[in-house]
Amino acid sequence: MSKVKEINRIEIKGIKKYLSLNSKIINNIYFVINLFIIMNYIIGISSNTNKIISNKRKLDTNYQYIKIKVNTTGRTGSIRIFGNYTYNTSEMYCNGEKIKYDAIYKNKYDSEIRINITSLRNGNEIEIYWNKKLFSTYQLFYGCTDIISIDLSNFDTSSVTSMEYMFRECSSLISLDLSNFNTSSVKDMGSMFRECSSLISLDLSNFDTSSVTNMNGMFYGCSSLISLDLSNFDTSSVTNMNGMFYGCSSLISLDLSNFDTSSVTNMGYMFYGCSSLKSLDLSNFDTSHVIDMDYMFYGCSSLKSLDLSHFDTSSVKDMRSMFSECSSLKSLNLSNFDTSSVTNMETMFYRCSSLKSLDLSNFDASHVIDMDYMLDGCISLISLDLSNSYLKYFYFLDSCKSSLKSINLSNSYSSINVNMEHLFSNYASLISVNFSNFYSPNNTNMENMFYNCKSLISVDFSSFNTSYIISMKNMFYGCSSLSSFNFSNYKI
Repeated sequence: MSKVKEINRIEIKGIKKYLSLNSKIINNIYFVINLFIIMNYIIGISSNTNKIISNKRKLDTNYQYIKIKVNTTGRTGSIRIFGNYTYNTSEMYCNGEKIKYDAIYKNKYDSEIRINITSLRNGNEIEIYWNKKLFSTYQLFYGCTDIISIDLSNFDTSSVTSMEYMFRECSSLISLDLSNFNTSSVKDMGSMFRECSSLISLDLSNFDTSSVTNMNGMFYGCSSLISLDLSNFDTSSVTNMNGMFYGCSSLISLDLSNFDTSSVTNMGYMFYGCSSLKSLDLSNFDTSHVIDMDYMFYGCSSLKSLDLSHFDTSSVKDMRSMFSECSSLKSLNLSNFDTSSVTNMETMFYRCSSLKSLDLSNFDASHVIDMDYMLDGCISLISLDLSNSYLKYFYFLDSCKSSLKSINLSNSYSSINVNMEHLFSNYASLISVNFSNFYSPNNTNMENMFYNCKSLISVDFSSFNTSYIISMKNMFYGCSSLSSFNFSNYKI
């Protein structure tokens, strides 16, 4: 019995030792399993460094981050992501997977970055980052017509000096949140939103434009913009506003009452094609340094009135097509215009088809070279005031020969050899003409001047100096309604 007990004790002791040993093994197995899980987790994170932009990178002070969404429907080949190859230091990810891109350089004006559509098999969102500050966003998204949204909430623009062409031709963008933009260093916003033709609204209330000098074409072709609040804009440094609102055909109103334009030299094409604008208050505009006003209001076909009585045009050289196609304008008083420096008035009022009266008194056209088609298409014009004007040409009047009823040329002067023969011939609607104190020392011929003006009733030639006139043959031939002459102080 004692031997049996001894054997049992040995067996029990062996079992305990066995169990103890197995317990260590089991613990070791558990440890290995846990270690394996942890290692897999670490390896998983490591393998996903190309899939996840880490918080560490986001905390980098030089970190730049943009998220864009592109339209891939029906697309093949490649998609344009950047409008300039110089942004080739960026890294891109689609749904966490790092994607490659092609930087294409043709010349300094034509380059781009594209990604193959096959790289977007996991979705249409692309994350982009740079591990450095950007000092220019020139052409950043230029021509990226497939981008439908851009998240710029983590984009640092505090050091950017140029935003020229930044969103040009992003024609699929409907909205754009720029509320975090720091533009205090920006000097150039030329064509920044040019041809963003789908943009409906744009909040720029946080923009600091105090350093900006160029706003040329800034909203050019934003044809879907209905409203635009620029009440915070500081434009005191801006010199170029050429084409600033060109083609903003959906804008109904535009408040520019805060605009300081004292430094602006170019306003050409500024409101070109703003066909829905019904009113425009420019009473605060300082135009004393403006040289170009060509096509300034071209195609503002909904404007019924326009007060430019405060405009200083003493420096303006080009007024070509300034009011062309303003088909709803009924009257226009430009008597304050100083046109002594203007050289081009071609098509200035072309097709202002509703214009009934036009005050051009005090017009100085002494340096004007081209007045072709100046009044062409002004089919409703009945009253034209050219008093106290300096004129070189009269042929521009012929466009309105069927509608003009009253012409005032009193105290006007023409220094060159103007041929007045047939000047107003067949002006069928002309009722009254005022030539009092008109002086044209180089004119010698007035033959058939009012030939067949059947509606002409009144003519004022008081103090008209005709001492240099050689012929007045048939001057009033066919003027069957003429009943009032004023030839007082008529100089022969």
